[in-house]
Amino acid sequence: MCLMQDKRKGAGMYDRRVQLKQPTKTQDPNNFNEVHTAMTIYLSGVPAAKVNNSGGDEKLDNHKETELVTVDWEMRYDWGVNIRASWVIVDLHDGQEYKVVGPVMEIGRRKAVRVKTELIQ
Repeated sequence: MCLMQDKRKGAGMYDRRVQLKQPTKTQDPNNFNEVHTAMTIYLSGVPAAKVNNSGGDEKLDNHKETELVTVDWEMRYDWGVNIRASWVIVDLHDGQEYKVVGPVMEIGRRKAVRVKTELIQ
């Protein structure tokens, strides 16, 4: 099995810009039992690259057939960012949103991180 590797290196590899959104919970001031969860922007304009785009996995959900599109994103390692599975990545090029579905993997010695995501449809 031959895997094709991306030959781009350095700054040219990160040809996309993304937003990282994290969930924040707020309590309704009028109803103390009601908690709202909203996605707020954590970082915007983060350089990233789509390194793996696979589609075609079909999933049956409530008698509907949907196509599951998974994308791996690679970003430079940032000491202050701790991406969680509840976060969302927004591709600023086309506006599509991806939910983080797997643990963040470190590439090299804090050179970059790889994030597994699924397209939100």
